[in-house]
Order: sequence, then C-alpha cells, then structure tokens
Amino acid sequence: AVAPDMRLHVTLSESAGLIHADRVWNELGLTGAGVHVAVLDSGVDLAPPDLADHIVAQHCFSKGDCPPGRTDEGESAQDDHGHGTHVAGIIAATRGNGLGMAGVAPDALILPVRVLDGSGQGWSSDVAAGIYWAATNGASVINLSLGSPSASTAVRDAIDWAVAQGVVVVASAGNSGPETVNYPGAFANAIGVAA
Repeated sequence: AVAPDMRLHVTLSESAGLIHADRVWNELGLTGAGVHVAVLDSGVDLAPPDLADHIVAQHCFSKGDCPPGRTDEGESAQDDHGHGTHVAGIIAATRGNGLGMAGVAPDALILPVRVLDGSGQGWSSDVAAGIYWAATNGASVINLSLGSPSASTAVRDAIDWAVAQGVVVVASAGNSGPETVNYPGAFANAIGVAA
C-alpha cells in the first residue's frame, strides 16, 4: 500500500494541558502538595531527579524478586521493568525538569511499593500486602495500574480496609473495552479508571 509518511511526536508533554491540569495548578493552586501517593507497581527508578525528590518511603513485596537479593520482601522498590516509573512520572514528575513535561500532581510525594516483578507480573497476596503497607505508612492515595480478569478476596479485603482508613484507592479498569473491567478496578471500593 502507499500512504503518506506521517511525522509523529511525544504527547506526554501535552497531557497536562489537554486535561486542564495547568488550569488547576494556576487557578486553584492545587499541585498535589501534601498528598502521599503509593504507587503499587513494578517499583520506581530512584535515580531520575524528576522523581528522586518525591520519594518518601518505599517497600517491596514480590515473591523472589525484591532487590537487591531477590527476596520475597525488602526495603528497595527499585524498578527494573519501567511501568511503575512511568506511572509515578504521570503522577508527580517535576515541572522544572527542562523537558516541558510535568506530572498531573507535581508536588505530590510518592511511596513506591514494588508488587510486580521485572517482567511486570505479580501475585495477589503481594498486592494485598502492599496495600496494607501503603495505608499504614502514610498513603493518602493508592494507585494500582495492574489487574486481572479474576477477583481476589485478599485484594478486595485490603482495599476495603484501606478505604475504611480514609485512603482513596484508584485502579486500572484494564483498557479492554466498556464490557470488561478488570479487578481490582471492578471492586466497589476502588475507583476504576480507563483510557
């Protein structure tokens, strides 16, 4: 087939403006200051300066994959997959990074909780443990950009407990279409979000 060769570009730098986050920052003064967001994912790369100053605590629950010694639990949530770092950047990347990009809540603080391994896979028991850890270690919000078509009672109970403690739990719906919402996004006490 013959088609025009279209020029493409990154779009993350435009996302804050597209969802009017810049208006929220400028007109309402809401930048995430004072909000502690636990990112339960593959961890967060602790080196980039855009995120390093936002990390307040970290932990790992990932069967046989917690760095540095590949244990079941540990104090490092270093990301060797990339997804968790991407999610944390969407939430709280620093506006003054020289790249013109900013997270939606650039003054929020991040609690990385590694519950997925280096391949982006994990276990519901680790996710449940991570939810309890986050809720007892200062999280205002818990982000779960992960999911499964099957419900886990352990994860549901952990979410219900966290919400009872006043924590907001946001989870991916799975982006598989309106007829399919993955768990934990489908649980009643989680706010399921999709693209």
